[in-house]
Amino acid sequence: MSTSPSEASGQASSPRQPVRDKVIVITGSSSGLGLETARQLAGQGGEIVMIVRDQAGGEHAHSQVADAAAGKSPVLLTADLSVQAAIRRVAQQVRDRYDHIDILINNAGAAFSESEIRVLRYLPTNLSTPEIANELHVSPNTVRTHVRHL
Repeated sequence: MSTSPSEASGQASSPRQPVRDKVIVITGSSSGLGLETARQLAGQGGEIVMIVRDQAGGEHAHSQVADAAAGKSPVLLTADLSVQAAIRRVAQQVRDRYDHIDILINNAGAAFSESEIRVLRYLPTNLSTPEIANELHVSPNTVRTHVRHL
């Protein structure tokens, strides 16, 4: 008969709380599915790390997740995940705080206006990023981010 790692360490694993004491990082957790996921997993004892873009919205969501938490209080980190420097900064913050992540839920999304989608769909594919940026009158980084998400 084999024993699970949690049984071997003396921790009882409950079928109702399979995420108890797991470090769970959730991007886009200030509203919608991300917030509800954070609340549900916090209620099951998960140690939630919320990564949000907007500090004010994040703080409101954080209080909701904290109210639902059956374990440790959630951690709130702020980052605009469309910016590489912000991604690196928040990743370092997670690394500094935790020696591992058990679950990563990439829920952060991107919102595009209809005109952005229309332009990006029909641009010639042989244009380079700087050429596309010039056509759209935006920075090359903006184009890289939007094209990656289409």
